[in-house]
Amino acid sequence: MTVRLMLQEHVLAGRIVDLTVMTVPEFGMRASFRLDCPGQRPVICCVADDVARKFIALYREGDIATVKGTYETRPSTASASTPWADRFRIHALPTLSAAQDSLTQQCEPAYS
Repeated sequence: MTVRLMLQEHVLAGRIVDLTVMTVPEFGMRASFRLDCPGQRPVICCVADDVARKFIALYREGDIATVKGTYETRPSTASASTPWADRFRIHALPTLSAAQDSLTQQCEPAYS
């Protein structure tokens, strides 16, 4: 049995790749991208609403970004045959000093 700790917040830093920005009338601004970290697995990230607006104003494809959030797993209502890649939901864009002080700057998920 695999145990997953999903509510623990992490701070990640890496290069933004495959940035996609969209606006959905019912849900507002959204962005998704891959965060590539040297020597680590890339992490699929998503960001929404006010944090997405701030993220899009600050960052572009190829920039180095520092983000804070939690890992999400497959929703319990999803079919077992539905493809799902775990993703990192961004909740905040930490200041540079906060990111440097963080001991959790990594790109590896906290679970396996």
